[in-house]
Amino acid sequence: MKKNYPAQLVFSFVLLVSSLSSFAQHDCSSGRFSTLNYFDSVVVTKGVKFGSNTKVGSSGNQDLFFDFYEPYNDTLSKRPLIVLEFGGSFVSGSRDQLHALCIQFAKMGFTTATIDYRVGFFFPNQITTTHAVIRAMHDMKAAVRYFYKDAATINTFKIDTNYIIAGGVSAGAIGAVHCAYMNNNEVPPYFYNDTAGIGGTEGLSGNPGYSSKVAGVISYSGAIGDTNWIGNNDLPIISFHDDLDNVVYYDTREAEVGGFKTGLVASGSGDLHIRANHMGIANKLITIPNSTGHVSYIPNPAMNQADSVLLESTLTSTMNFIADLVCGKLVSVKNQPHKYTELLVYPNPAIDEVTLEVLSETQKSLVQLFDISGKQLLEKTITSKTTLSLNEFSSGIYFLKVSSNSNTSTQKLVVK
Repeated sequence: MKKNYPAQLVFSFVLLVSSLSSFAQHDCSSGRFSTLNYFDSVVVTKGVKFGSNTKVGSSGNQDLFFDFYEPYNDTLSKRPLIVLEFGGSFVSGSRDQLHALCIQFAKMGFTTATIDYRVGFFFPNQITTTHAVIRAMHDMKAAVRYFYKDAATINTFKIDTNYIIAGGVSAGAIGAVHCAYMNNNEVPPYFYNDTAGIGGTEGLSGNPGYSSKVAGVISYSGAIGDTNWIGNNDLPIISFHDDLDNVVYYDTREAEVGGFKTGLVASGSGDLHIRANHMGIANKLITIPNSTGHVSYIPNPAMNQADSVLLESTLTSTMNFIADLVCGKLVSVKNQPHKYTELLVYPNPAIDEVTLEVLSETQKSLVQLFDISGKQLLEKTITSKTTLSLNEFSSGIYFLKVSSNSNTSTQKLVVK
């Protein structure tokens, strides 16, 4: 362990006095969790089986494994854990892709697991894409349950289950976000008939009877099916996203897989964090402006010097947020002064007309209606409440965006 470390590598994200017990339990005062390369070396345990479930596109089951990363010669008896899923549009990828990230997190003092989840070819549509997201969520939850089970029994990995963080990259981030925020009450109606056979939102991937609760989320270019799934007192989240990303969109629009339309509307990090702010949840969004890249802030392993600087910035921001979570220093934005904009849409689904009601600190708000391809169909300035005729619109999914004070809120609208 490094006993002398550069002062410039010690960072603080949000300041709040935390309890002495939290600091004592997690050794926060030493610089662990808030210093890059706090540990010199890492121990990797590969290929630990945590579950199995039905393969994608074929009969039989797929066994699921994780690789575990921990600081070398670590004496802490209960350690925070980051569980990560790789990217690949739910079609391809492997847990090896996140080896470098896991090494870096373990050097900060976090134990880390990069896990398998079931991927494979499917033709994207509403049902098949939902299945892909649910598989990633199920397999993440099975991995989390594995660590709860281990902590309650043989305690091989010495995990503090109060601080298990779900995270991922791209499709893996989508799985992690849904692991954190989606529950049985939020299953889309078109998916009701499928949920019982696959185990609801908990799934059948392994380790039943144990908790799948996580303490927070790391989202590298992720998205959520509906921002309304994020409620009061929900989990803290840090997200990174290129604002012109054309793989996983930054805002709310129809999701695509491999360039194919899915019929699903999803909200990227930009709109997800507007919702988190409105609900008073501790959160941070790192936007990469004017960037058409996808996960541009985590370069490939063959990095040049500029890429190394970019990666260090990403790691530092992630480290500070998770360190504050573990050390009890995250501050909720609830009851703090902030400008807000909220759009109420009813009835929804609607047939002939829909009422829009804007709750905002300003007198005027701009409301825009888009179809699922992102094409704008209507724009109107309203002060509080208005009714829109839907006679000229065909049945389908649309979304409404209201803008005030440079803040926005987005709501899905279903027209029957």
